[in-house]
Amino acid sequence: MRHNIEKTEGLSLTKNECLFPSIAQEIIDDIVITPSDLTQYHSAYNVENILIDTFKSFVFTNNGSEQIIKQIIETLSKECDEWVIPSPTFELAPFYCKHYGCSIHEPKYEYDNLQNKFFLNLENVIGNPKKQIIYLVSPHNPTGMTLSYEDINDLCERYKYVIIDEAYIRPDSSILIQRKNLILVRTFSKMGGITGLRFGVGICFDENLYNKLFQIRPMYINAFTLKCIEYILENFITHKVEKAIRNEVKKLNPFISAGNFALFENKKKHHGYPLKEYTFGKNKFYRMTIIESKVD
Repeated sequence: MRHNIEKTEGLSLTKNECLFPSIAQEIIDDIVITPSDLTQYHSAYNVENILIDTFKSFVFTNNGSEQIIKQIIETLSKECDEWVIPSPTFELAPFYCKHYGCSIHEPKYEYDNLQNKFFLNLENVIGNPKKQIIYLVSPHNPTGMTLSYEDINDLCERYKYVIIDEAYIRPDSSILIQRKNLILVRTFSKMGGITGLRFGVGICFDENLYNKLFQIRPMYINAFTLKCIEYILENFITHKVEKAIRNEVKKLNPFISAGNFALFENKKKHHGYPLKEYTFGKNKFYRMTIIESKVD
Protein backbone atom coordinates (compact mmCIF):
# COMPACT_ATOMS: atom_id res chain seq x y z
CA MET A 1 0.00 0.00 0.00
CA ARG A 2 1.43 3.37 -1.01
CA HIS A 3 0.96 6.32 1.33
CA ASN A 4 1.18 9.43 -0.84
CA ILE A 5 2.93 12.51 0.52
CA GLU A 6 1.89 15.81 -1.00
CA LYS A 7 3.63 19.17 -0.95
CA THR A 8 1.46 21.53 1.11
CA GLU A 9 0.49 25.09 0.22
CA GLY A 10 1.95 27.97 2.20
CA LEU A 11 5.46 26.49 2.38
CA SER A 12 7.87 28.72 4.32
CA LEU A 13 11.24 29.10 2.61
CA THR A 14 12.70 30.97 5.59
CA LYS A 15 13.11 27.76 7.58
CA ASN A 16 15.70 25.03 7.19
CA GLU A 17 13.87 21.72 7.00
CA CYS A 18 15.00 19.32 4.29
CA LEU A 19 11.93 19.00 2.05
CA PHE A 20 12.27 16.10 -0.39
CA PRO A 21 8.97 14.23 -0.23
CA SER A 22 9.91 11.79 -3.00
CA ILE A 23 12.94 10.57 -1.02
CA ALA A 24 10.89 10.35 2.18
CA GLN A 25 8.34 8.31 0.21
CA GLU A 26 11.03 5.79 -0.73
CA ILE A 27 11.93 5.28 2.93
CA ILE A 28 8.29 4.82 3.99
CA ASP A 29 7.61 2.35 1.17
CA ASP A 30 10.62 0.15 1.95
CA ILE A 31 10.95 -0.07 5.74
CA VAL A 32 9.11 -2.84 7.60
CA ILE A 33 7.41 -2.06 10.92
CA THR A 34 6.56 -5.00 13.18
CA PRO A 35 4.26 -5.17 16.23
CA SER A 36 7.31 -5.24 18.52
CA ASP A 37 8.41 -1.89 17.11
CA LEU A 38 5.23 -0.37 18.47
CA THR A 39 4.86 -2.29 21.72
CA GLN A 40 8.40 -2.16 23.15
CA TYR A 41 10.88 0.51 24.21
CA HIS A 42 13.91 0.77 21.92
CA SER A 43 17.40 2.08 22.57
CA ALA A 44 19.69 3.45 19.85
CA TYR A 45 22.53 0.99 20.50
CA ASN A 46 22.32 -0.77 17.13
CA VAL A 47 22.31 2.50 15.19
CA GLU A 48 25.11 3.86 17.38
CA ASN A 49 27.21 0.75 16.64
CA ILE A 50 26.75 1.34 12.90
CA LEU A 51 27.85 4.96 13.34
CA ILE A 52 30.82 3.93 15.51
CA ASP A 53 31.96 1.59 12.72
CA THR A 54 31.53 4.46 10.25
CA PHE A 55 33.39 7.13 12.22
CA LYS A 56 35.78 5.03 14.37
CA SER A 57 34.98 7.46 17.18
CA PHE A 58 32.80 7.84 20.27
CA VAL A 59 29.16 8.40 19.29
CA PHE A 60 26.12 9.48 21.30
CA THR A 61 22.61 10.09 19.98
CA ASN A 62 19.51 12.04 20.94
CA ASN A 63 16.14 13.24 19.65
CA GLY A 64 17.45 15.71 17.09
CA SER A 65 20.65 17.76 16.99
CA GLU A 66 18.94 20.42 19.11
CA GLN A 67 18.87 17.92 21.98
CA ILE A 68 22.49 16.94 21.29
CA ILE A 69 23.45 20.61 21.65
CA LYS A 70 21.44 20.92 24.87
CA GLN A 71 23.11 17.75 26.16
CA ILE A 72 26.58 19.15 25.42
CA ILE A 73 25.87 22.54 26.98
CA GLU A 74 24.30 21.01 30.08
CA THR A 75 27.36 18.78 30.52
CA LEU A 76 30.15 21.26 29.79
CA SER A 77 28.59 24.24 31.58
CA LYS A 78 29.46 22.45 34.84
CA GLU A 79 33.18 22.98 34.20
CA CYS A 80 33.21 26.04 31.92
CA ASP A 81 30.61 28.80 31.93
CA GLU A 82 32.11 31.17 29.35
CA TRP A 83 31.09 30.54 25.74
CA VAL A 84 31.90 32.12 22.37
CA ILE A 85 28.97 31.85 19.94
CA PRO A 86 29.37 33.94 16.76
CA SER A 87 26.18 35.52 15.39
CA PRO A 88 24.01 34.78 13.48
CA THR A 89 23.77 31.18 14.64
CA PHE A 90 21.37 28.41 15.58
CA GLU A 91 19.16 30.27 18.05
CA LEU A 92 18.88 27.50 20.63
CA ALA A 93 22.64 27.33 21.28
CA PRO A 94 22.79 30.72 23.07
CA PHE A 95 19.34 30.03 24.57
CA TYR A 96 20.57 26.87 26.32
CA CYS A 97 23.80 28.57 27.39
CA LYS A 98 21.79 31.27 29.14
CA HIS A 99 19.45 28.65 30.59
CA TYR A 100 22.41 26.92 32.26
CA GLY A 101 23.84 30.19 33.58
CA CYS A 102 26.70 30.68 31.11
CA SER A 103 28.00 34.02 29.84
CA ILE A 104 28.21 34.45 26.07
CA HIS A 105 30.50 36.40 23.74
CA GLU A 106 28.81 36.99 20.37
CA PRO A 107 31.24 38.22 17.69
CA LYS A 108 29.51 38.99 14.38
CA TYR A 109 30.04 37.44 10.98
CA GLU A 110 30.95 40.25 8.58
CA TYR A 111 31.02 40.86 4.85
CA ASP A 112 34.04 42.28 3.01
CA ASN A 113 32.84 44.34 0.04
CA LEU A 114 36.30 44.59 -1.53
CA GLN A 115 37.03 40.86 -1.43
CA ASN A 116 33.37 39.95 -1.93
CA LYS A 117 33.32 37.36 0.85
CA PHE A 118 32.24 36.78 4.44
CA PHE A 119 34.65 36.56 7.36
CA LEU A 120 34.71 36.12 11.16
CA ASN A 121 37.18 37.92 13.43
CA LEU A 122 37.68 36.22 16.82
CA GLU A 123 40.70 38.29 17.84
CA ASN A 124 38.66 40.96 19.63
CA VAL A 125 36.76 38.54 21.87
CA ILE A 126 37.69 39.35 25.47
CA GLY A 127 38.83 36.74 27.98
CA ASN A 128 41.17 33.76 27.93
CA PRO A 129 40.26 31.28 25.15
CA LYS A 130 41.77 28.42 27.18
CA LYS A 131 38.93 28.98 29.64
CA GLN A 132 36.25 29.33 26.95
CA ILE A 133 34.13 27.01 24.82
CA ILE A 134 33.41 27.98 21.23
CA TYR A 135 30.36 26.85 19.25
CA LEU A 136 30.43 27.24 15.45
CA VAL A 137 28.17 26.12 12.62
CA SER A 138 30.07 24.79 9.58
CA PRO A 139 29.03 25.23 6.83
CA HIS A 140 27.61 28.35 8.41
CA ASN A 141 24.03 29.41 7.79
CA PRO A 142 23.63 31.84 6.07
CA THR A 143 27.16 32.82 4.94
CA GLY A 144 28.25 29.36 3.78
CA MET A 145 31.63 29.76 5.52
CA THR A 146 33.15 26.31 6.05
CA LEU A 147 35.95 25.41 8.44
CA SER A 148 39.01 23.67 7.02
CA TYR A 149 41.21 21.07 8.72
CA GLU A 150 43.64 23.87 9.62
CA ASP A 151 40.84 26.07 10.99
CA ILE A 152 39.54 23.31 13.27
CA ASN A 153 43.04 22.41 14.44
CA ASP A 154 43.80 26.05 15.30
CA LEU A 155 40.54 26.40 17.23
CA CYS A 156 41.29 23.24 19.21
CA GLU A 157 44.71 24.64 20.10
CA ARG A 158 43.17 27.91 21.22
CA TYR A 159 39.97 26.98 23.12
CA LYS A 160 39.15 24.68 26.02
CA TYR A 161 36.46 22.93 23.96
CA VAL A 162 35.40 23.31 20.34
CA ILE A 163 31.86 22.37 19.26
CA ILE A 164 31.16 22.31 15.53
CA ASP A 165 27.56 22.01 14.40
CA GLU A 166 27.72 20.26 11.02
CA ALA A 167 24.00 20.31 10.29
CA TYR A 168 24.55 21.26 6.65
CA ILE A 169 26.67 18.31 5.56
CA ARG A 170 25.70 14.70 4.94
CA PRO A 171 25.48 13.04 8.37
CA ASP A 172 27.70 10.17 7.20
CA SER A 173 30.45 12.41 5.76
CA SER A 174 34.04 11.55 6.68
CA ILE A 175 35.65 13.32 9.64
CA LEU A 176 38.43 15.81 8.89
CA ILE A 177 40.19 15.81 12.24
CA GLN A 178 40.11 14.16 15.67
CA ARG A 179 41.02 16.13 18.76
CA LYS A 180 40.31 15.35 22.42
CA ASN A 181 38.60 18.71 23.01
CA LEU A 182 36.51 18.58 19.80
CA ILE A 183 32.82 17.64 19.57
CA LEU A 184 30.96 17.36 16.25
CA VAL A 185 27.18 17.60 15.97
CA ARG A 186 25.31 16.09 13.04
CA THR A 187 21.66 15.63 12.13
CA PHE A 188 19.49 13.56 9.81
CA SER A 189 17.24 16.57 9.17
CA LYS A 190 18.91 18.93 6.71
CA MET A 191 20.83 16.39 4.60
CA GLY A 192 19.37 13.14 5.92
CA GLY A 193 15.85 13.44 4.61
CA ILE A 194 13.87 12.77 7.82
CA THR A 195 13.39 16.18 9.44
CA GLY A 196 10.18 15.20 11.24
CA LEU A 197 11.62 12.13 12.95
CA ARG A 198 14.23 14.01 15.05
CA PHE A 199 17.56 12.19 15.21
CA GLY A 200 20.85 13.85 16.10
CA VAL A 201 24.38 12.52 16.51
CA GLY A 202 27.26 13.73 18.67
CA ILE A 203 30.82 12.61 17.88
CA CYS A 204 33.81 13.03 20.18
CA PHE A 205 37.32 11.61 20.47
CA ASP A 206 38.05 11.33 24.18
CA GLU A 207 36.65 8.56 26.39
CA ASN A 208 36.43 10.72 29.51
CA LEU A 209 34.51 13.40 27.63
CA TYR A 210 32.24 10.77 26.09
CA ASN A 211 31.46 9.29 29.51
CA LYS A 212 30.37 12.71 30.76
CA LEU A 213 28.09 13.27 27.78
CA PHE A 214 26.72 9.74 27.91
CA GLN A 215 25.41 10.22 31.45
CA ILE A 216 22.48 12.36 30.29
CA ARG A 217 21.56 10.57 27.06
CA PRO A 218 17.91 9.52 26.52
CA MET A 219 17.15 5.98 27.61
CA TYR A 220 15.00 5.28 24.55
CA ILE A 221 14.42 6.71 21.06
CA ASN A 222 11.39 6.37 18.80
CA ALA A 223 11.35 2.94 17.14
CA PHE A 224 10.15 4.27 13.78
CA THR A 225 12.97 6.81 13.76
CA LEU A 226 15.56 4.10 14.43
CA LYS A 227 14.18 1.94 11.61
CA CYS A 228 14.47 4.89 9.23
CA ILE A 229 18.03 5.68 10.32
CA GLU A 230 19.15 2.09 9.76
CA TYR A 231 17.53 2.13 6.32
CA ILE A 232 19.17 5.43 5.40
CA LEU A 233 22.63 4.26 6.48
CA GLU A 234 22.29 0.97 4.60
CA ASN A 235 20.81 2.41 1.40
CA PHE A 236 22.81 5.61 0.80
CA ILE A 237 19.75 7.84 1.02
CA THR A 238 21.93 10.78 2.07
CA HIS A 239 23.70 10.63 -1.30
CA LYS A 240 20.31 10.98 -2.99
CA VAL A 241 19.45 14.00 -0.85
CA GLU A 242 22.77 15.60 -1.72
CA LYS A 243 22.24 14.97 -5.45
CA ALA A 244 18.68 16.33 -5.31
CA ILE A 245 19.90 19.52 -3.62
CA ARG A 246 22.67 20.02 -6.20
CA ASN A 247 20.13 19.68 -9.00
CA GLU A 248 17.89 22.32 -7.45
CA VAL A 249 20.80 24.70 -6.76
CA LYS A 250 21.74 24.69 -10.46
CA LYS A 251 18.35 26.19 -11.28
CA LEU A 252 18.70 29.04 -8.77
CA ASN A 253 22.20 30.48 -9.36
CA PRO A 254 22.62 31.76 -5.76
CA PHE A 255 25.38 33.98 -4.39
CA ILE A 256 26.33 31.17 -1.96
CA SER A 257 24.86 27.75 -1.20
CA ALA A 258 25.70 25.18 1.45
CA GLY A 259 23.82 22.12 2.56
CA ASN A 260 20.13 22.69 1.89
CA PHE A 261 20.08 26.51 1.86
CA ALA A 262 21.02 29.19 -0.67
CA LEU A 263 21.84 32.87 -0.18
CA PHE A 264 20.95 35.60 -2.68
CA GLU A 265 21.95 39.25 -3.00
CA ASN A 266 18.80 40.68 -4.57
CA LYS A 267 16.21 37.89 -4.60
CA LYS A 268 13.67 38.81 -1.91
CA LYS A 269 11.02 36.26 -2.93
CA HIS A 270 10.83 32.86 -4.59
CA HIS A 271 7.58 32.01 -6.40
CA GLY A 272 5.86 34.60 -4.23
CA TYR A 273 7.27 33.36 -0.93
CA PRO A 274 9.30 35.95 1.05
CA LEU A 275 12.87 34.94 1.90
CA LYS A 276 14.56 35.60 5.24
CA GLU A 277 16.64 38.79 5.21
CA TYR A 278 20.11 39.13 6.77
CA THR A 279 22.05 42.39 7.11
CA PHE A 280 25.85 42.49 7.19
CA GLY A 281 26.95 46.10 7.52
CA LYS A 282 25.36 47.88 4.57
CA ASN A 283 24.74 44.66 2.65
CA LYS A 284 21.48 42.72 2.63
CA PHE A 285 21.16 39.07 1.65
CA TYR A 286 18.21 36.70 1.40
CA ARG A 287 18.15 33.01 2.28
CA MET A 288 15.90 30.18 1.19
CA THR A 289 15.62 26.46 1.79
CA ILE A 290 16.34 24.21 -1.20
CA ILE A 291 13.29 22.13 -2.11
CA GLU A 292 12.60 19.84 -5.02
CA SER A 293 10.41 21.45 -7.68
CA LYS A 294 8.46 18.30 -8.51
CA VAL A 295 7.02 15.58 -6.30
CA ASP A 296 6.59 12.03 -7.59
